[in-house]
Amino acid sequence: MVQSCVNLAGSLQKHRAVYIVTRDRDLGSDTAYNGIQPDTWNNFENNIQVLYLSPKNIRYSTIKAAIEEIQPHYIYLNSMFSPCFTLMPLIAKATVKSITSQLILAPRGMLHQGAIRFSKLKKRIFFNAFRLAGLQKKILFHATDITEAGDIRKIFGNSTKIRLVKNFPSFQQQSLQQVIKKPGVLKCLFVSRISPKKNLLFLLELLQQVKDVQLHLSIVGPVEAESYWERCMQVIAQMPANITVQYKGAIPASQLPVVYAAHHLFVLPTYGENFGHVIFESIISGRPVLISDQTPWQQLIEKGIGYDIPLQEHTQFIKALYEAAAWTQEEFNNICLSTWKYANDYITGTDLRKEYLDLFS
Repeated sequence: MVQSCVNLAGSLQKHRAVYIVTRDRDLGSDTAYNGIQPDTWNNFENNIQVLYLSPKNIRYSTIKAAIEEIQPHYIYLNSMFSPCFTLMPLIAKATVKSITSQLILAPRGMLHQGAIRFSKLKKRIFFNAFRLAGLQKKILFHATDITEAGDIRKIFGNSTKIRLVKNFPSFQQQSLQQVIKKPGVLKCLFVSRISPKKNLLFLLELLQQVKDVQLHLSIVGPVEAESYWERCMQVIAQMPANITVQYKGAIPASQLPVVYAAHHLFVLPTYGENFGHVIFESIISGRPVLISDQTPWQQLIEKGIGYDIPLQEHTQFIKALYEAAAWTQEEFNNICLSTWKYANDYITGTDLRKEYLDLFS
């Protein structure tokens, strides 16, 4: 979601003034970002201003004041359930007559059935309150694919206003990097928030069943659910000798291309993504992926860039790991080249800037 905003703002800055309100620190961090001034507008780039809010100032009065100060034509809500950055702007719009901004809400995959399964009661209460207040009638929903548009209508009704515009990925593709690949050795990479939705525990339990190959898994991302991570660590502690797992913590996005390039296979058995920036970042780096079938990235085997497998097909996941482990250097180089070319074709065949300009017009 954060990467979507960065890419979107960067693409619009030559045509629109962009103001971003966000936290002054990463998820779970006790310290603010280096080089910023919290609680005041910071010049991020030409035509992009960012208000980094400290924890004490993440409150309704601050959000309302920022909207009244800027008087934006459009307010783009980059989440479905954020109390601070979705609900507070919605309340301000509904109660303050001077705020005439049009609201655009991007659910970011949070209405996908794989995401709805978590915290069902809280989300049901939210949806009921949302509908009772008639908020869906005052909002333009931004769906990034047909599936997400269907998810929105399923919850808020067929009369809901929806614009379908694909997600905005990073279009900065670097040259294809090579890494040594020996048959029987596989370096896997998991990059995402550590939470039940991303399904890391599922992957770890599968790895316990992998035999006769040397497999290393690198885990990158912040811990969002402590109790879930504790369960993951219990499984990691019981791994067989041929499986090694290393947690690398959160790594800045600017450093991730080097991390992708150092591995053979990106793995994300997610319960659902409306795009999956980390998936595309692997593809754009020329690294094949092993993912669930709950993302827009489909028919990967036919395309020669990896695997998309239903979560109930445990044996197929394990089979894919064995196949990837068996790749020779030549086979691995070929699939990396196919993956890199696929990303290049995707980039050159996409003209999203105009579609997003139309969204904010």
